[in-house]
Amino acid sequence: VPADIHVRVQAGPAINGTDLRDATGDIVFGKFKNQIEFQDAGSGINRAMKKATLDAIDTASLSGKTLEIFGVFRLINPKNWLITPVKVTVK
Repeated sequence: VPADIHVRVQAGPAINGTDLRDATGDIVFGKFKNQIEFQDAGSGINRAMKKATLDAIDTASLSGKTLEIFGVFRLINPKNWLITPVKVTVK
């Protein structure tokens, strides 16, 4: 990654945004009763990802290790990325 590009990874405790919900394009507003249910779906997916992907990572032991991260992001600023992970491998 070039030095002028910053890549951040959502690691909790809160996972913000709806990138996981929106990434596939299959979960659309028209399938929900209202905006609150649509937002709740995004929050539920974020919680499930955190439980399945992030909760088992021992963050205290990551110093000096390499992380392989697969995830989604919405490119808003090409110099500042925020990735929401779906898989993290500690090497």
